Amino acid sequence: MTEIVVQQSGGINIVSIPKSIIQTLGLTVGSRLGLTLQDNSIVLTPVREEPTLQELLANSPKECFGNYIAQLTETGWPIYCT
Repeated sequence: MTEIVVQQSGGINIVSIPKSIIQTLGLTVGSRLGLTLQDNSIVLTPVREEPTLQELLANSPKECFGNYIAQLTETGWPIYCT
């Protein structure tokens, strides 16, 4: 078990998560963690957010994406790019 110390900065309490744990969990600055109390222990759990449609389509060919949106808007039916 790794021990850490509660520190104070600017009126708030801070704990630092060791780099090895950050890397193992694939966390980065800005990662969201859920905090719960369980049997008198603090449990931090990574919050994995589902990507938005915009994020999923970010690397798609723009001409394909534009045609898809235009067709969907005009007809209400999707058109698939080949």
